[in-house]
Amino acid sequence: MKNKYKLLILSGLLSFLIISLTSQTTQDPKAKTVLDATSTKFSSFKTLKIAFKQTLKATNTKNNATTTGNAQIKGSKYKITLGDGQVIINNGVNIWHYIKSDCEVSVYAASEAEDMFDIKKMVNKYKTGYKYWMVNENEKVGTHTCYHIEMNPLKPGKGEDAQITKIKISIDKTTKQVVQWVISERNGNKYTFDITTFESNKTIDDNVFVFKKTDYKTACPTIETIQVD
Repeated sequence: MKNKYKLLILSGLLSFLIISLTSQTTQDPKAKTVLDATSTKFSSFKTLKIAFKQTLKATNTKNNATTTGNAQIKGSKYKITLGDGQVIINNGVNIWHYIKSDCEVSVYAASEAEDMFDIKKMVNKYKTGYKYWMVNENEKVGTHTCYHIEMNPLKPGKGEDAQITKIKISIDKTTKQVVQWVISERNGNKYTFDITTFESNKTIDDNVFVFKKTDYKTACPTIETIQVD
């Protein structure tokens, strides 16, 4: 599936925003206190709407890229819309991955999505698979003064996770909101997500989390459906 790893990273970001994090006793207590406070706040939200900017700084500078997007989240359901024409919708039963440039949508069961979109599985990685610590308690990210927390995998992951060497999280000290998320890969590539707008507890209709071909007929009068077993 195209751009699979980019979507894995984004899914990880959403996972952190909407599910509570826990830790082992060996973790940095300062980092744990901040993560727990942020987790408690976000887990109290019934819905989230965020806009973000994603930047890729590649080892091969020709592959550097920036795109924007937005996400709507309600419980375990989410809809991600990327500036390059991709849309990913999870209604808790099915996942639709629409690619505008190919006029196609891949459909597969949420239960078969493995770690790519499964929010609970992603969070379980952070429960037991990473060591985290406080790096800076007064980091400046744009207009925000943030806690800078970093995570390293305790052991090499599998599949796409095998590429991750470090995760950096910047959390606003006042609002306890995540404002930036950076993933470093073994090949030297670095993905940065900056959250540009954030709204909580706004009404989101459940119909948002169902893919309807008619919503995309202007760009793609005919959309090929690929059922992924």
